[in-house]
Amino acid sequence: MTSNKGSDLKRQYANATNLDSRINLHRLYSTNSEGWSAWVYRQMAFPKGSSVLELGCGNAQLWLDNRDKIPSDVTFTLSDFSAGMLSEARNRMAGMAGNFRFSIIDAEQIPLEGESIDILIANHMLYHVPDLDKGLSEIRRVLRIGGTLYCTTIGKRHLAELGESLSRIDKRIEFNRSAHGKFTMQSGPSILARYLSQIEVREYEDSLEVTNAEDLIKYVMSSVGISNVGTYLEGEGLGILRENLLEEIRRKGCIKISKESGMIIGKKAA
Repeated sequence: MTSNKGSDLKRQYANATNLDSRINLHRLYSTNSEGWSAWVYRQMAFPKGSSVLELGCGNAQLWLDNRDKIPSDVTFTLSDFSAGMLSEARNRMAGMAGNFRFSIIDAEQIPLEGESIDILIANHMLYHVPDLDKGLSEIRRVLRIGGTLYCTTIGKRHLAELGESLSRIDKRIEFNRSAHGKFTMQSGPSILARYLSQIEVREYEDSLEVTNAEDLIKYVMSSVGISNVGTYLEGEGLGILRENLLEEIRRKGCIKISKESGMIIGKKAA
């Protein structure tokens, strides 16, 4: 990836530390008893003998959480634009059953032949691609006729209450805005329809009920590099946030936060 945004993302995802902090909050406080990884895996189908490419595999949590369900007759290539992230994914999956390969890949320049992939997975990453047209054109190019793209993203109301709390501290904070106006649950289907067909949207019903303010603060600060929160939430601002969160937990028992996320599916027509 290029551009300042690309450089920020490379720093943000140099390793799994920030991503782990965000995953941890959802694991601890989500109200949906079926975890996100289990739900995502259940939406996908892997025909016998198919080839699968995942763009932006991150820390490989999807596969680790579903290790007992992975078919042995399917070839998986897990990729990320971050060498550090990919190394962590490979290390975490060491010794795990399944036909897995690992490759550093930029979504705007996928180094594969056209129509060579049956299934392509892009979870919570398309809104990070600087030139989305290039990325989706590449996805269409490498998919075989009849091939499927499974991509997840967030909606405009995702973690809305948290964003509103931060905005009250400093109106200049733009938290969780990376997807807005680019590839959301709202805009994604019409964008994807320019490249693929049979577009389908599936929503994951969930929310957060957070009982530990420090876990929420770790989540917020882990976003530095993909939002401007770190610029305006240092020193006094961070103290105000902590007091606000602690007071809400004292009054209500927990902090309730809406989530809006899900999967958009598209197929490559002839």
